[in-house]
Amino acid sequence: NQTGSIIAATGLRLLGAGTFALNSSGNDVTTLAASLTGGSISYADANAVTIGAVLGTNGITLAQLAGNSVTINAAGGVTFAQPLSAASVMITTPGSIVSAGGSGTQIDTSGANGTITLNGASIGTSTSDRVGINPGSGNASINANGNIFVEHTGGDLIAGGRYTRSNTALGGDIRLSTTDGRIEFGPVSAFAANTADDNIFIVANGANGHIDHIGAVSWTLNTAP
Repeated sequence: NQTGSIIAATGLRLLGAGTFALNSSGNDVTTLAASLTGGSISYADANAVTIGAVLGTNGITLAQLAGNSVTINAAGGVTFAQPLSAASVMITTPGSIVSAGGSGTQIDTSGANGTITLNGASIGTSTSDRVGINPGSGNASINANGNIFVEHTGGDLIAGGRYTRSNTALGGDIRLSTTDGRIEFGPVSAFAANTADDNIFIVANGANGHIDHIGAVSWTLNTAP
């Protein structure tokens, strides 16, 4: 645990097991990587941080077991150059959350069906640089005041109220897509987006990609004047 000091480095690698509570707002690390057999990571950064490679450790990998969580608060944005795998993930930044890798899964909690929460100025930058997530049957909460480009990479997406989006900006884009799977909306599979004059895109890609509207499908678009 951090007790008053700060960490300033080009790269920070966390190894082993246990709780890493590195929450000093003065921390300033360019690239963060970790490989833990158990435990959790809570990290704060005064500037932008990249989830990347440090001394042969690629990305952040925690065993997908209950309690093995990753929480990142970065003042300058978060970039994924390597993936993050844990039981649950929360990323909060006043900047943007983007993928530098293009396709693939940037955040995976599917082994624990864990929650993924992303809060930023914008999530993803385009359809090719979207953020790929796989919460399994867990929930995803995506909140931004700019564009949202998120792709569900774990096959079929049965919405079931599990995906919520909030975009507080005027005239932005919200895009929910699958890599290769269907998207189902039905009486118990609603999609909710809180939006103000935004463009909403629902895209099912791949050979198995299609969108199902089953029964009295519920689309909730909360618009602001």
